[in-house]
Amino acid sequence: MSLTARDFLTPVFYYKRIAIIAFVVPVLLALVAAVLAKPVYTAQSRLLILLGSEYSFRSGVAGDANRLSFDRAQIVNAEMEILQSRELRQRTVQEVGIARIYPGSAPTPKAIEQATEQLGRDLAVTAVPQSNVVEVSLRNGDPRVAAEVLAKLLDLYRERRLEVFSQADINAVVGQRDDLRRRLDEIEGRITRFSGEHNLSDYTQDLVDAQTQKASLTAQIQQFDQQIASAQARTRQYRGKSGAAPQDIELQTDVGPSLANQDLNLTLLRLQEQRRQAAAKFKDGYPLIKELDAQIATVQAAIAAAPKQQVETIRRGVNPLRQQFDAALATNESEAAGLSVGRQRLERSLAEAQTRLDELVSVGPVWREMLRNRSVVEAAYQDVSKRAEDARLESVFSRSRANVRMIQAPEALPSGHSGRLTILAIGVLLGVVSAAAGIVIAATFSQVMISPSDVEAKLELPTLAAPPALDGQTPPHVRLDQLRPVFLSHDDSAFLMRILATVGRERHALVQFIAANAGEGTASLALDFAIAAAQRKQRVLLLDVEPENGGVVGHLRSQGATLAATDAAGGVMRVGTSRLYVASTRGLDLSEDRLSNAIVAARNSFDLVVMAAPALQQSYLGVTLSGLADLTAVVIEAEQTRAAVVRNLLDKLDAAGADVAGAILNKRRFYIPRLIYGWL
Repeated sequence: MSLTARDFLTPVFYYKRIAIIAFVVPVLLALVAAVLAKPVYTAQSRLLILLGSEYSFRSGVAGDANRLSFDRAQIVNAEMEILQSRELRQRTVQEVGIARIYPGSAPTPKAIEQATEQLGRDLAVTAVPQSNVVEVSLRNGDPRVAAEVLAKLLDLYRERRLEVFSQADINAVVGQRDDLRRRLDEIEGRITRFSGEHNLSDYTQDLVDAQTQKASLTAQIQQFDQQIASAQARTRQYRGKSGAAPQDIELQTDVGPSLANQDLNLTLLRLQEQRRQAAAKFKDGYPLIKELDAQIATVQAAIAAAPKQQVETIRRGVNPLRQQFDAALATNESEAAGLSVGRQRLERSLAEAQTRLDELVSVGPVWREMLRNRSVVEAAYQDVSKRAEDARLESVFSRSRANVRMIQAPEALPSGHSGRLTILAIGVLLGVVSAAAGIVIAATFSQVMISPSDVEAKLELPTLAAPPALDGQTPPHVRLDQLRPVFLSHDDSAFLMRILATVGRERHALVQFIAANAGEGTASLALDFAIAAAQRKQRVLLLDVEPENGGVVGHLRSQGATLAATDAAGGVMRVGTSRLYVASTRGLDLSEDRLSNAIVAARNSFDLVVMAAPALQQSYLGVTLSGLADLTAVVIEAEQTRAAVVRNLLDKLDAAGADVAGAILNKRRFYIPRLIYGWL
């Protein structure tokens, strides 16, 4: 939505009373203030700022190599800050006297505080461009007081700057040096006590020794573990060999002839002798001889099988190999036991070394922090000692060097300045601002609409037409031969017809006019639109739903129009010889369904049906029938209908399914003068 100059000026002329009041009040206040304003006199002085040693900083008396100096702008700004310091202004008020500077003020702490702030507003310190000159001015109602206060301010300024730029405060530096000396002694005492508590001589060397001792003991324990493992392995080996070797062995064995063999030989000789005797007596093959032969063979076999010798004596004794194994086993067990005892001692020594190492590691941060503190404090002590000596020498040379010259002594200007024109200009400016603010606030919080832009801004609804108010004039007489719209212009009606064409219902269409409140001109606008449509060679039916005070039909009759009846049953009346027909539901007892069916039937019989719906304030029937309309126009009376009421109507139409094309701002008044309005 693009706003024009007319849209901006309309609320200005509409809320002109509010704007005039908002403008006049600040202007009147400014006028009163200008009348009561007293002349103010100004005292001026000029100072020349030169580069002095106080603006050069160096490391020591002879340390010019590291000198750092300010430039001209920094020097001038530093002097201006001293001149405008609050402490300087407060001392000036106290020494000159608050009653003399601001007559009528009591010398109370609060009054002095307020006078100090006021003196800051009356004092002006400016730098002359491209120079080292500073201009100081002071305003006051008395020219002599202005010059006196400015002179006292400059005197106190010279004293104050000496304090600010003092470079040689020997007492402060010496006190700082002594404090560092005490801190250094305290740190040395803590280091000594800490060394005694933890048996420290050289922490780094002690830590290295503890780590070395731990590594050596660890290596010895590992060596002992290897020796113990070797001894235990030999012990197991000798124990196994000793267990496998017999404890006793045969030392000597005596062997002799076998007695069994001798007995068998004697038996053999005896049997052989008996066989010779038997052979001498009997023949071969005799049973006795066979038996003897068999016995001889048996004895011979036994002799062959029997051992020739037998063990007579066996001597046994201790096994010397087992004695060697037992001796070696005892030796290795003794060695392993000795190594175990030695390892336990090494473990105790290692535990003690680990405890010492843990102690050194735990106290290491504290020890290093104390050493760092000692180094820092010692370095600071040396630096402060050097600066103390530099300060002593600097105070001998000079306490300060003045680098401020007064070009112009404080003097008051002969004429004063009341500032009346300035006050009036400010009052006029505030009046313009307050008038604009009043118009904006009134337009923002107003619920009524005075222009199409208000409708679009407050309802977000396009404005279809804005018929002007007649302002008490009687509407023109309706003539049957010259039937024409009264409120809607030809362009407005054509615009509505084009909108109707966009919805695709150029024929058999239904247009509804509805308002939120009664008396907003719905019937008149519907009649104008119907007349304009009838002039386009269309058969138009104007349906007045639940009219008041005669409605459209009564209005036409009051204007002298002759209505020809065309359908007595349906109540449809023709206006003269035109193509305009009117109908009214006044006096008819129709239900909503029957009325809807009748409207649909009329829609099919006419090119265009224009329905003047009752206001929502009177009846809900217009909202109910809005769903039948192809286009709905909401009628709003300018400066009367509130935006909240229209929004309520729009919500109900939207719920009923109506297609709201826009709003018609009826009875609009033009507050911009004709000359200005035409020029815009």
